[in-house]
Amino acid sequence: GMVQPVFSNTLVAIDRQNLITLSTAFCAAVNIVLNFILIPVLSYNGAAVATVATVAVLALFMFYFVSKHLQAIPVHRMVIKPMIAALLMGAFMYYGIMVFNIFLLVPLAAGVYLAALLIMREFSKEDMDNLKKIVSK
Repeated sequence: GMVQPVFSNTLVAIDRQNLITLSTAFCAAVNIVLNFILIPVLSYNGAAVATVATVAVLALFMFYFVSKHLQAIPVHRMVIKPMIAALLMGAFMYYGIMVFNIFLLVPLAAGVYLAALLIMREFSKEDMDNLKKIVSK
């Protein structure tokens, strides 16, 4: 995932790299077990599912350790609004593919995502000021 390296680097910065080693070893064992279970049933799809599940578990471990040893991370405040915006964008794309060409659909879907975030007031004043600077150039 994209967040796991951020958490890993944070743990290194606070001198808790031993937690990375423990988490990675545990997740390697989880991946081996999942591969033994899923590959015979689902073939290469089973390997993909095992890998995605393992990466998700590793990210959760890293998140837990950063929250415990550095600062509690308010996930509900950071994730809920972008998740709602992503669901709206996904729904737009799902139904929009029947109406729009893909080259038009993707920018429109990005616009739906951005509009949803704006409506939900997800952006700070600083974010809005930076956006205005970029647009005015």
